[in-house]
Amino acid sequence: MSNQLPHSEDGGQKQVKVRADEELVERFDAHVEQSEQYSSRAEALRAAMKRSLSQADGTDAPRVAPTDDDMLREGYMTLVAIANSDGLIPHDLAVAELSTTLGKSEKVVERAVLGKLRRRGYLRQQTNFDTSNRSWKLRGADDA
Repeated sequence: MSNQLPHSEDGGQKQVKVRADEELVERFDAHVEQSEQYSSRAEALRAAMKRSLSQADGTDAPRVAPTDDDMLREGYMTLVAIANSDGLIPHDLAVAELSTTLGKSEKVVERAVLGKLRRRGYLRQQTNFDTSNRSWKLRGADDA
């Protein structure tokens, strides 16, 4: 590992240097390029580090989308695609995107998609102290 960069330049992040088999790196880069979830290799590696830690401490979300319900599977994949790097999705954005993607009303989306995904352990609802700013967090996304 390399030395820590000055806090003023990077917000306290630490630079990590890794050596890996060339074929593995090429396959990983191809995966990142094809993925709509990651914009860079660094972002994909940070997400992999977070997943690894959440698996180790037992807070990992289900790793695959639901397979028994097409609407839940498509809804979950939509949420993964729009979540920020911390796995957060503002409630209004989640409802709007799911309603558009699934062709369902917002009430159906809230009850039949967000509610079911929450009950199955894929999501956790978050609110601020006055409950006016709701959001959803993908379970396992840095959920320690």
